[in-house]
Amino acid sequence: GAFIIISPPPPPPGGTGCNSTYDNVNKPPKPFYMRSSGSTYCFTRGITYLTNILIDAPNITVKAVGTGNKPIIDGQGANEAIYVSTRGDGAQVLNMAVTNSDQGLSTGNDADNVLFDNVDSYGNSLDGIELSASLNNTVINCNVRNNIRNGIVFTGTGTQIINCIIKDNTRYPPPAGQEGLHHGIYASDGCVNPIIEGNTIQFTSNNG
Repeated sequence: GAFIIISPPPPPPGGTGCNSTYDNVNKPPKPFYMRSSGSTYCFTRGITYLTNILIDAPNITVKAVGTGNKPIIDGQGANEAIYVSTRGDGAQVLNMAVTNSDQGLSTGNDADNVLFDNVDSYGNSLDGIELSASLNNTVINCNVRNNIRNGIVFTGTGTQIINCIIKDNTRYPPPAGQEGLHHGIYASDGCVNPIIEGNTIQFTSNNG
């Protein structure tokens, strides 16, 4: 009888597990609208990328590849360095760094099942990470530091903030005689069943 040889499909462009890979030659657009559902966008380590990212479709992954320091998304004063829109359910941001925006990482209302894992968020003019009213979003193993307002602020149902280092987030100088009003982790109105465990919080204006 005859044999039928079925070749495996070719790997996606940009390397194993990556639909697109960015580096000093193949630079991301400014701003970068990610609208291809289920795609993985890879950023080479050791490089600062002058852009801001909008995740605007389900199940998109943004992650680091290669060796060296985390790739940095420098938002250049944008509202968010990385923003997950209402259409971004299931987004994952892995092993990245974000800086120089209002909010380092932020989600829109009803952006559910979002994962921020091992992300550094620092040097932003408002919050390091903001999670809006959504379901089952997770921030784990993140380093949130030196942001002007809160380290992490969240609302929604089933939010998990686990094993993060949150330090040196402090309010811009408050009016004379008033204390700073911002926090390492701040739970806004409407939080339901959050899980907050294993975090280290230091030197915020309210230290909590």
